[in-house]
Amino acid sequence: MMRVDRREVESAQVNATTQWSRRNREAFLGAGAAGAARPPQRLQQREVVAKTPPPPAPVSFVKQQQEIRANGGRAACRLSDASGAD
Repeated sequence: MMRVDRREVESAQVNATTQWSRRNREAFLGAGAAGAARPPQRLQQREVVAKTPPPPAPVSFVKQQQEIRANGGRAACRLSDASGAD
């Protein structure tokens, strides 16, 4: 167990956001390469009937990065944008 002085906790500086320089593309998307695993060819060519429309395309990283910078380092509220492309 670690003891912490109450005055130390009460006087500690708290930051609601982190420095933007620490956030980069790899922090959001991961540093690893995209996986090369693919399903068998027979499964790729089978017919599929969709019961619901597909979800909108995600917002591109570039747009997210611009919005976060414009918003003082906080994430934007918007979750998707059909026109987003990296």
